[in-house]
Amino acid sequence: MPISLDLKHFMGTNAQPVPEEAHDAMLGTLTLKDLHALGSLRPLAKIIENHLMHRIRTLFASFHLPCRATLDIMGDTGSVVSGSAAMSIIIPGLRVPRDLNLYCPRGYAEEVVGYLKSQKYVIQPTNTTWNHLKTGNMGKYNINNGVHSLHRFNHLTHSSFITLVESAAASPLIPILFFHNTFLMNYYDARKVTCLYPELTFEMKGLHNRSSGFDRLHKQGLGLKWERLGVSLLWTCETLHDHQATATTTTHTRKPTECQRERRSMEDGNALNIQYDYRTSFASRTHLSWHLGFFKWETTCVDYHDTQVTAEVGAERTRYSNTKTARKVLDWRVYWGQEDENEGRTNVAETSFP
Repeated sequence: MPISLDLKHFMGTNAQPVPEEAHDAMLGTLTLKDLHALGSLRPLAKIIENHLMHRIRTLFASFHLPCRATLDIMGDTGSVVSGSAAMSIIIPGLRVPRDLNLYCPRGYAEEVVGYLKSQKYVIQPTNTTWNHLKTGNMGKYNINNGVHSLHRFNHLTHSSFITLVESAAASPLIPILFFHNTFLMNYYDARKVTCLYPELTFEMKGLHNRSSGFDRLHKQGLGLKWERLGVSLLWTCETLHDHQATATTTTHTRKPTECQRERRSMEDGNALNIQYDYRTSFASRTHLSWHLGFFKWETTCVDYHDTQVTAEVGAERTRYSNTKTARKVLDWRVYWGQEDENEGRTNVAETSFP
């Protein structure tokens, strides 16, 4: 059946020849990359900001949350939205989010929980707190993908679900940097929307974020739902470029946002972001840098480099990882047998997020 539109919504006035409803209708299918390009044109900048706010308002409304109050609590606590909900802002129409994933800094979960309860969300009894973080010479490890606690909620009168993830550190972004692939490394806070790996994301590609305990730390089959939507998840960045210098080539033509081995930081200028609000919000003093987890196949071994995230607050510098040693060289001929015998299946994958 054809969709009928009330054309009066698109007529405008002398003061505003193209009304906001028309802006949202025309911009609604564009990716964040497209909006960024349009927003670089001064006359369109404010229109793009308003449209992004419209997307976020619509998303919150679908979870029965008031936009302004929810952005206020996010700004006060330094919380962000990520996962498929953020993806619906970055690439509209790819996938309808079934739940809203909120991430807050360590120590702010109680405040966010209180707000969600005030919005008729009921906390489920199966909350998980990860208390096995350890400290070694190289920093913090055994951090369960950067997650300290996980709280799940369902709405009292509607079929809506929210997951609140409390970070293992002062930045809410640490769990996001341990996601199993870069395609999902997007988020929005109370002021701007950010995509950390734009070159690959807007080509519908992502790099796996591997570690030697990947299959025990992540739930099985997490990437399949995205691959079914047409996303190509690459095991190694060597699919995109060569890391081996040859007799005729001494430089490596690779981009930091297309490489598992390049160290990234939040301030490196390689992320794509658009500011949509100018409120005063939580000012994080934590500077983050990271490199993805990856592996190299050698003749008789596998050289694993685990995901590492480094947080700097003033002069204090702390490295976070899932394993005590950042690198492990394993004999591939006996590795799998040893893992099955020595490690077995743990309950980590049942509690880790995502």
